[in-house]
Amino acid sequence: LINIVLTNSRPRHFLEIRKQYFPEDITRMDVAVMKPPQMQIAAEREPFMGLLREIESTPCSAGRNSTEFWYFAFEKYMGGLGFMDAWKAIVDDEEGFSENLRGFLMANDRYSYDILRSTNGTPKAFRFATRLRNVATDELIDRCAQRMRYNSTILEKFSAWASY
Repeated sequence: LINIVLTNSRPRHFLEIRKQYFPEDITRMDVAVMKPPQMQIAAEREPFMGLLREIESTPCSAGRNSTEFWYFAFEKYMGGLGFMDAWKAIVDDEEGFSENLRGFLMANDRYSYDILRSTNGTPKAFRFATRLRNVATDELIDRCAQRMRYNSTILEKFSAWASY
């Protein structure tokens, strides 16, 4: 990515510093969603999940298995407790969703830092991360950058910001 950014630009300087201090994170894209969908409402959740699938299916993404997202961990947590059959009912019920999310976040401190919650317990902002593939050629880097820029315009609906 650093090879396609202008030499004397702020993004280039940021990428150089990031590479220097955080070399292991260079292939990770963090996305902050400042106006998130209400994940307990299918009509809001599904378009967002579709966008996430689109990001994960780009040639520059390492795919779904590389995405770190509290929602996926929450679903897995509920399944581990034996509530996978009830997941659909939980995820579509605002009160049940908030209560179960609170328990999940208490048990999984790591994800509690990924969500900023409102007073009723529902997320009012959150983040997720996904791994990016190392692409070999300038042409693939350019395609990857174009695709991510396109996805960023769609993400604007959720006031989301990507850092990679």
